[in-house]
Parts: sequence; structure tokens; C-alpha cells
Amino acid sequence: MSLSREVEINSSVNFTNINVAAEDFYCAFLNLILKTELRNLNESTSNFVALDLGCDKTGLSIQVTSTSSITKVRKTVEKYVSSGNNKRFKDLIVLTLGEATDYRTNTIDVENFSFDVKKNVWSYKTIGKKLLHVNEVILKELLDLLEKAGVCDPLEAEPKEVTTFVELINLISDDEHPEAGTGFLEEPDPERKINKRFKNHSDEIIAEYKDNFSIYGNVLQQIKNDTDISNIKIRKASNYLRKLSHDLLKSCSGNPIEALDKLQSFYIKKLSKLHFEYDEQAVNFYLINELTGCNVFPNIAAISHE
Repeated sequence: MSLSREVEINSSVNFTNINVAAEDFYCAFLNLILKTELRNLNESTSNFVALDLGCDKTGLSIQVTSTSSITKVRKTVEKYVSSGNNKRFKDLIVLTLGEATDYRTNTIDVENFSFDVKKNVWSYKTIGKKLLHVNEVILKELLDLLEKAGVCDPLEAEPKEVTTFVELINLISDDEHPEAGTGFLEEPDPERKINKRFKNHSDEIIAEYKDNFSIYGNVLQQIKNDTDISNIKIRKASNYLRKLSHDLLKSCSGNPIEALDKLQSFYIKKLSKLHFEYDEQAVNFYLINELTGCNVFPNIAAISHE
């Protein structure tokens, strides 16, 4: 990480103000990744013994240091135990902001406390691995934090429709519908669906679909083909839409236009909570596109458990 490199350079010339700033940055950064409530212990007690960050809720404590030598790690563990901090916090992490080190020592034992060097000394590489397991919402928050800290330059924003489609698919596929997709036909049948089942509204649905296809059709297809959204997520999103849209259609007495409006409002409300600039018309196109594929207002199967 670039912040680690900056800390390493400044420490070599005895400029340590950046180390203090790094404590606050990593406090916020790690809280997002680890879902902890770490706080900077030095804010209440200057130079808190052997520790910089602590979470009383989880028992995690962290020493942020620009020195990665085994001697420094050993002294940290010794002070951690001698100060009694091991009684307040059950876990100790030594976060090194300099170059990652391949230690020969596996454990450091002080009194009844055993410190696993391989597991509990973290570098920027350790944090990089943990980033692989966070979701898109957390990644956005991390990116905002990095930009505010001046660690990275703001990325060129994706077009609104691209972000909207990606977040919508992620959002829908993470919804929980225990009976999603059950009791409905698997094969799309848009002819029966739109022109027969919804014949009183077919002209309006088809016209809206055609109007928006030239703007959003290729974008949505490219996202499904080329992004890191898995086919499993796309299938899950389709399954979850079946159950929800079916229930909405019933509540609207079979009126697809009214039900589509409610479905769109439902997901726009969810997207608004993610705090990004979304495209309402892209949401509308996505849902109508799923309607043509029989994932919105699915045809009832011949044999149903209802």
C-alpha cells in the first residue's frame, strides 16, 4: 500500500507525524474491513503502552509501527504483557507499515501469553488479502476513505447506468427469499406473457422496452458478459425477482404497470441507501428486460404448491 511506503520513507528521516496520522487512518480502515469498533487509544492516554488501537467489544488490540524487525515485535509483546494490557485485550496484532518481513521466529512466549508471529504480525500484504473478502458496499467506503486521506486519486466515475445495473444485480442477488423461484415455469415465454397474459397493457410495455433498449440494452448485456458478476448472482437475482414480483402483481390485481411501478420503487429505495448516484430509468429497463425473460411476473407452472 502506498501509505506504508510513505510511512517507511518518513520514518527513515525521523519525521513521525505521518505515523500518528496513520493510526487514525488504519483505525477507520480496519473497522470497515474487520467490522470492529477500534478506537485510537492514544487519544485518551498519550503513548498508550504497547498499543495504539483497541476494541473493547471484540478484545482486539493493535500496535501500529513503522519498524518490522523481530526485536521491535518482541519488545511490543513484552510491554503488552508487563503493562497488563493482555488482561484487557485478548488478541494482539502488530501492524507493520514498512516492508513485509519473512520471520524465522514462529512464536514469542512471555509468561503465560503466546504470540503467533506468522499469524499476528500484519503487513500491507495481509490487509490486501483481507480485502478479497469484503463486499462492494464496503469497498466503496474504503475507496472514499483512501481518497479523503490522499492515499489514492479519485477514480474516473463509471457511467450511472453501469453502476446502477451492477449494484442492482448485487443487491437483488443478496436478498433473502426462501421460496424464490419455486412454483414457476423455468423457460421464458414472452409471447404468452406480454401479448396474451398482459394483452391490455402489451403495447405500453413493448413501447417502453423498445425506447430504452437502444440506450441500455448493450450496456446491460456487456455487464453480464464482461464484469466480475458471477452467473450464479445473475441467476439468483432472477430467481428472487420471480417471487417478489409475483406477490406484487397479486397485490395489484394483475395490473403489470402498477406492479412494475411498485417493484421499481422498492429497488430504488434500496439503491438510495447505498449512497451513490443511480439511474432510475436503468432500473426500469432492467425490470422490463427481466419481464421479457419471464423473471418478473413469472408464468404459473402447471403444477404448483400454491
